[in-house]
Amino acid sequence: DNYLRVSGWTIAMLGVIAGFAMAADFVSSLFGTKVAGASKWAMAGAAVGTLVGIFFGLPGLLLGPFIGAMGAELIYRENLGQATKAGLGAWLGLVLGTAAKMAALFTMLGVFASAWWFFD
Repeated sequence: DNYLRVSGWTIAMLGVIAGFAMAADFVSSLFGTKVAGASKWAMAGAAVGTLVGIFFGLPGLLLGPFIGAMGAELIYRENLGQATKAGLGAWLGLVLGTAAKMAALFTMLGVFASAWWFFD
């Protein structure tokens, strides 16, 4: 429609919300490991696990942060219990990040739909 219904401001707002959704993946896993009392190595492992997991589809996305945080914590502290706690914290962070991304998705749909229908 040559930007008659959906303005450039709406597109910019959708871009900002999309940026938030992308950042939620990385920040949530880091936050989960921090809450679990993990080391900075586990936080870095969760981030690397997330990045590597992207290339392995859904199983990689689900297991990547857990394996990355657990592996890094196991190397750093050599304590299986703490490493498992760090991995679970990263996984819980991933779940919370997914919830944040779903909220961003529905917000984007609402912004776009309201711009399309109400601002003729």
